[in-house]
Amino acid sequence: MSTVEFPTKSGADLIRLQYPDALCPDDDKRLKTVRFRSDAPESVVEAAELAAEDERGEHAAGSGQVTVTEPERDHIDFTETTVPHARAVKALALDRGVSNWLDYYNTTLTVDEHRDVYERADGDKRLDADRSAVEKAGKAARHAEGEQCDHAEGHCMHGDPEACEFLTDRCGFSDDQVNKILDDTEGDPSTGDLPGPVYQGLSSQWTKYKAGLAQAREAAAAINEIRDQYGQDPLEFDELGGEVVTKADLNT
Repeated sequence: MSTVEFPTKSGADLIRLQYPDALCPDDDKRLKTVRFRSDAPESVVEAAELAAEDERGEHAAGSGQVTVTEPERDHIDFTETTVPHARAVKALALDRGVSNWLDYYNTTLTVDEHRDVYERADGDKRLDADRSAVEKAGKAARHAEGEQCDHAEGHCMHGDPEACEFLTDRCGFSDDQVNKILDDTEGDPSTGDLPGPVYQGLSSQWTKYKAGLAQAREAAAAINEIRDQYGQDPLEFDELGGEVVTKADLNT
């Protein structure tokens, strides 16, 4: 004789109605335990055990009333499971914030065994979200630093010593690279023929001159920006070779 205990009497009574011929003569309909004959088909006893497990899962999940939609049912093989089992597993998954519950649904597991499955799924989802946020922040930081380095290179080319220092400290430029940037800019062609101390002094003055030009260009761009905001034409500056300087020119 085989027995199957249900969490509720209504669950036990439902099995009694489905398989009346398999019941033991001394089965007590007042109890939640169903007694089957010793020669009852094994498939009947297994179906009763699965139904009892499904009902226990519904109560453990805290909500057995979650509807399994028609599209979801189309992806479930109900020859291997039951609707109550799927509903209980879906409720458990949604309680843990896993909306794509079918991706992890396993008809061979009990409802309770799905707890660990969906807890891991929820943890993986949070981890993926954290990784995505870190990657986006890293890309944004690298992009911002790249723009800063481009801007600093332009100022260093015009002799701004702080910009040149920024290139070596923050942008990974070597001293030789910075010196090449400075050498490629317009300067006094005779400086290389001067004695060392004189060369250093003259080079320092060229640096100040270039820094002054950079500041003058920034001021000229600011002047033209203000004029543009008020509908006035930009000015050409004789001191800068008759050039019209705008904000866009500072980044080139």
